[in-house]
Parts: sequence; C-alpha cells; structure tokens
Amino acid sequence: MTLPLQHTPPHHAHHPDAQLDGTALWRRWLQAGITAGLAAYFSLDLLLGGGFRKYINIELEWLIVLAAGSLILLAIVAVGEGSRLLRGEESGHSHGSLVSLVILALPLLLAALSPEVPLGADAARGRLSTSVQPGSFSTLQRDPRDYHILDWLRAFAREADLERFEGQEANLLGFVYREVDYPDDLFLLARITLSCCVADASAVGLPIHHPQAAELPADQWLQLRGRFQLGAFGDERMPILQVEEMTWVEPPEQPYLYP
Repeated sequence: MTLPLQHTPPHHAHHPDAQLDGTALWRRWLQAGITAGLAAYFSLDLLLGGGFRKYINIELEWLIVLAAGSLILLAIVAVGEGSRLLRGEESGHSHGSLVSLVILALPLLLAALSPEVPLGADAARGRLSTSVQPGSFSTLQRDPRDYHILDWLRAFAREADLERFEGQEANLLGFVYREVDYPDDLFLLARITLSCCVADASAVGLPIHHPQAAELPADQWLQLRGRFQLGAFGDERMPILQVEEMTWVEPPEQPYLYP
C-alpha cells in the first residue's frame, strides 16, 4: 500500500495554527512608530519647516533630505515586518531590544522637549569677537548698505585708516549682547557664524551706541539703521554705530551667518 505524500509548509509560510509572538509584535510596531515619528520630524519640521537652519549650514540641506528618505524607508520596512508577524509569519529580521528602541526614541523625545531656537547670547558669552580676518575681497563687492555684521568687521580689518568709515551708513540685523562691565550706552549687535553646524559655532558683534543700551533685553533681535563714528570699545579703537532708527523684530528664518 502506498501512503499519500504529506506537504510540509515552508518555514516562513503562513500557517493558521502559528502562534503569534506578542513580544516581537509590539516591539516591531513600537519600532515602526518611532521610526515613522523620526521620519515625520526630519521631513516636516526640519526640512519643509526649515528647522534645520537652526542647527546646520544651509549648504548641508542634502544631509537632511538623505536622512528623511532613509527614515521613511526604514519605517516602511518596520511596518511590513509588523504585518508579517500579525499574519502569523516568522520574520527574518531582529525586532530590536528594549534598550535599542529607547536609544532610537531619544532624538524624538529631545526634539519634543527642546524648543527650536537659534543660538544666541548664552552661546556667545565669553567667546564673542569684534575682530575677524579680512576675508576675500569678493565678499565686499556689494552695496555697503547691504553689508551684514561679518561684512563690516571684514571691511574694518582690511582698512588701515578706520576714519574712512566715519559717517558711513549701515543697516544691520542682529541680537542684543551685553557684558556687565559695558558702559550703559553701549551694547553689541551680534550674530552667530557657522561653518558646518552648531558644534563649530562662533559669535561676532559690532559695538552700538544707544542711550538705553543697558535696558535692552539680551537676545532681542533688532533691525538698526545708523552711521558709524570712530570711538573706543574697551581697549580697541573702532567704528561704533550711532543708532538713528531701531526696530524690534523676530529672529529671521536664517539666523546664522556663514563665513
């Protein structure tokens, strides 16, 4: 007598009696949720919302695009693996330990708890400079009324006779910075400069004369118009902007300068 051949289902095929691994399933869904959250944060907040400008040089935007795309793909894979487990099929991928999931969730948690604000006076404290290297001449081939703080400092560094700037008009944007030993009528209008990211940030500032300088709150962004007058700032002789018009403004979408 010939016995009928019995069919054995493949190892990864769906079987109606397969036992659902609850631990693996919830870990996979948790991993999918965290990865999807990170993908949304990178895509919607950092990229489309422009939040990356508060952390890195705008020329490195392609890194955010790459990271967002990678996270979207990882989230799709995690959802697919979760669906396989839900159908009772075995997954060929690890589901991640609880510790690894916590580490994966940390960036999302920090993003939720930490407001996206540009670096300001606290980051500049103790390392703000009022002098820089001259830089290339091509950076100054614009109307001086369009110079930003870094442009003016470079122009000062290139010029041996600072009296040439006497009466020169300037239109500047920056935030308020003061030390306790500054005269009551002087403050620095400052900007943060980035070469790559906030890890290599530095600060530059121009001395500003205003009668109520001591009353201005630190980190307040201002749009100033005025003219330079040669004077003393600490032990340094340099042009000081005499304010003719001052407007309180919100931080710009692109808060940093790129040397």
